[in-house]
Amino acid sequence: MVLTAGTTGHRSKVVQKSRMESPSLLLCLNVGSTSLKFSVYRLQDDLPVLLAGSLQPQKDSFAVGVRITKGYEGAKAKWDANDHELVLNEYDFNSPSDQFAALIHLMRICPAADKDKDLDLSPDKLSLVVHRVVHGANMQNPIHIRAGHRGRLEQLEKLNDFAPLHNKPATTIIEAALEQLPEHTWQLVYTDTEFHYCSIPPHIYTLPIPQHSALPGGQPPRKWGFHGLAYSFVVRQAAAFIGQSVDQTNLIACHLGGGCSVCAIRDGRSLDTSMSFTPLDGLPGATRSGSVDPCLGFHLTTTHAPKREQIYQRPDGKQPVTEIYGVSISTPEYILNKESGFKALAHTTAFNEIVLQMSSSQGKEREQAKLAFALFVDRLADYIGAYWFKLVATGAKVNALVFSGGIGQNSDALHAALADRFKSTPMAPMFVSGSERGHTDNASAIVDLVGDIHSDHVRKNCAKKRNGVRWLVCH
Repeated sequence: MVLTAGTTGHRSKVVQKSRMESPSLLLCLNVGSTSLKFSVYRLQDDLPVLLAGSLQPQKDSFAVGVRITKGYEGAKAKWDANDHELVLNEYDFNSPSDQFAALIHLMRICPAADKDKDLDLSPDKLSLVVHRVVHGANMQNPIHIRAGHRGRLEQLEKLNDFAPLHNKPATTIIEAALEQLPEHTWQLVYTDTEFHYCSIPPHIYTLPIPQHSALPGGQPPRKWGFHGLAYSFVVRQAAAFIGQSVDQTNLIACHLGGGCSVCAIRDGRSLDTSMSFTPLDGLPGATRSGSVDPCLGFHLTTTHAPKREQIYQRPDGKQPVTEIYGVSISTPEYILNKESGFKALAHTTAFNEIVLQMSSSQGKEREQAKLAFALFVDRLADYIGAYWFKLVATGAKVNALVFSGGIGQNSDALHAALADRFKSTPMAPMFVSGSERGHTDNASAIVDLVGDIHSDHVRKNCAKKRNGVRWLVCH
């Protein structure tokens, strides 16, 4: 098997050896603080998906729950017939290595549950495992890690303190893959930081604090930016849709999910982004506060401390620390990352529930939901407006505003609120009809928010005389 992979922004191509006797497999992993998403592909030109889904903790136990989203439709007898869920009671969700072991077990039992299909998901057939790691600092994609050559893994582990809820689980799973899979299986890492690191200029990425500050791993105090892999995909898809080259495409991209960020993209490259030294900065999210006064952290107390994680009182009398996956973080850092955002304001982490509560709930619950929604729209509009000005000030013409992520793709209420906010500005949604709409096919990841989705609430706020900006959704 030969792998040819460019840096972020270029499509990786995987080619099999012609003499390979049996099909090889590719496993893609995206580990979060509360889930492990996976996809298993057959290594051939069209990369068919054989199995995809997620592992997550069960509500009432630490057992691993599995949700199958693609593949093995005939295996319904093995789990619930409606949503294909399986509980692996022999594994738990206490550690990422246990989660990975559960995934390997799942790959072994799925073919046995689906005898009608000529498929073999034996982990021994894995030629390549691709890992998404949130924080890679200045490391360039792809990062090749193999048994006996651990230098780059050790570099990634030094960054765990900067993104403990994501990097630590990811590096632990890389370690587990090295131990549990054959030596011939390659481990490739793609990071979210490279897309921004390569192009954000110094006057934007520099943080105005003492530059000699001692930070773990010797990392400089700078804006790194995150969601880079998502933005790389968005800019390629949007450029193809509007019919121009990536290096001439200027976007404001909003990746809105459990974590939310905005990116100003000039000539296909990151000019600025809302997340900074850690993913906490910028927009609020499901459990993140987003940007707040830095001094607030010094005043948060253990009365807001997490219940499930162990808290240790430091002997020096400073802030107590919380241990998660073996990484110690301060209690304020935990609160701002895991107990804030939508969860703090509306007592739910689901944005669609907030929208529902605004119309169906009564009293305090309704007011809390309306506050959370209005606050999010306001913060998001601030970044969109600022990035429009920043791009135009460089002489660029903004080609499109693009939404991605679960909220960005699906929230009609958010799209409508933003359209109302920008209706009298140069960022108003622009209606494009007919053949001008875009270069699409059945496999296109882009749709036009105004022309294709037929959102009346957005369309009524369209710019007059084609003076606005295309609003697109990237799936």
